[in-house]
Amino acid sequence: MNCCGNKRAAWQQQSKSLSRPASEGQTPPATQGSSKVFEYTGTSSLRIQGVTGKTYHFISKGDKLQVDYQDAAAMHAERDLILVSETTKKTETVL
Repeated sequence: MNCCGNKRAAWQQQSKSLSRPASEGQTPPATQGSSKVFEYTGTSSLRIQGVTGKTYHFISKGDKLQVDYQDAAAMHAERDLILVSETTKKTETVL
């Protein structure tokens, strides 16, 4: 059986060299690191799992939870949640 002549290894090495490393001076987005507070306006309970894998459980109308900035887009998509504020200190309020 013939060998591929190390073409696969050469291709993998070339793919690695083509990927651009992150620049050390790259500025993170302004919202990175800050959490957001959402208030539930629905009539029953609501449980949402964010992209980070965290589960947020709003038990009743008026409940407020701090949400990781990475999960905020999912919360904005929910019609029964409204953004109350943004905070720079992260606090765990998830299940």
